[in-house]
Amino acid sequence: MSLCSLILRQFQPLSEPTMNLGCLPPDIIRIILQTFNAFEMDELRLISPLWNSLVLKQFRRRDPSAFIAIKSVNWVMDTDKRGSFISLSISKRIDRKFSLRNWENAFPKYYDNNGMRARHDYKEFRFIGIEKEPKLLLFIILGILLMPIVSALNVIFYTNALIGPITSVITSCVVCLFIIFTAVITLRSRIGPINPQSAESRESRDLKRVFTHSSSIEKLRLDPRVGDMETFEKVKHTLGTIPIRKLFLVGFTMVGREDLSSDIIDFLVYHGVRELRVQADGEDIPKLRNFLLDAIRVVSFIRVIEGYYYDLGYFPPETIWEEIAHDLAATGACSVRYTSREEAENYEDECVYRVLLTLTATI
Repeated sequence: MSLCSLILRQFQPLSEPTMNLGCLPPDIIRIILQTFNAFEMDELRLISPLWNSLVLKQFRRRDPSAFIAIKSVNWVMDTDKRGSFISLSISKRIDRKFSLRNWENAFPKYYDNNGMRARHDYKEFRFIGIEKEPKLLLFIILGILLMPIVSALNVIFYTNALIGPITSVITSCVVCLFIIFTAVITLRSRIGPINPQSAESRESRDLKRVFTHSSSIEKLRLDPRVGDMETFEKVKHTLGTIPIRKLFLVGFTMVGREDLSSDIIDFLVYHGVRELRVQADGEDIPKLRNFLLDAIRVVSFIRVIEGYYYDLGYFPPETIWEEIAHDLAATGACSVRYTSREEAENYEDECVYRVLLTLTATI
């Protein structure tokens, strides 16, 4: 039964003539919308322009009672820029309430140790679809069609009536297998390079739909160490307009041909990020001060944690962080707390790497 039929049965009195949902007043439509979750509202947009307008307003409000609250998203870019690992964690109650069966196949579901949360993992996510080559079935059909032709040629050119048919069958099979083998090699070789003009992948569309129908992301963890401007733009496009409370940049780098620091600042503003955590690699330190000074103007709380270079046995001089803390505090834009190695503390998400700087906005 469609949603429209369900609405008519629920709100239309038996004594009334057939009701036209498109003619309902806005106040009644708003009441009706409160009884549906975000995934069900897509169909309601098709009733009339007024319904479409009111549903879109609901989407902009992202009422937590109708939209899914995502606890965390762990997004790791792949080094070949084609895919990534994505893990979404949501409340088990919400997962059951909204019945996300429509994307369970794409995002296999697991439950954490205490059974309170559902985690959907996607280990081979792709932003764009791989350029499709002719189907393997076409090559098989072509090989089958060539078999009688090759057989006829063999019968013509071989004088021995017994050897001719046998040879023709063997030759035809060899030709068919060769064509299929060539097709497989061609298809596999084409998987490597990506055509920039390729259409958006089905996975990307599915994930974007999940974010569109969600109220917020409690914590987004990005690992953009191998990212570039193109990859970051695809991330923003997939996330849409969903609010994000905490953003954790793992190994964020501001060196190389493209500096993403200004784009990160715009990202913070656009998604209303309240808390930022940055894991700084060694080569980022000279540029980190200016980035933090810009970020603290739009985010009220920032933590800087030590980077992966500590795993390699490289320890930058402690005076570097003391100088950065002093410079940032001198601007008056924030209060800064520097954590020395002796007093290093473990926090909920940085139990391995210590917190170097803690910035709190004062303006």
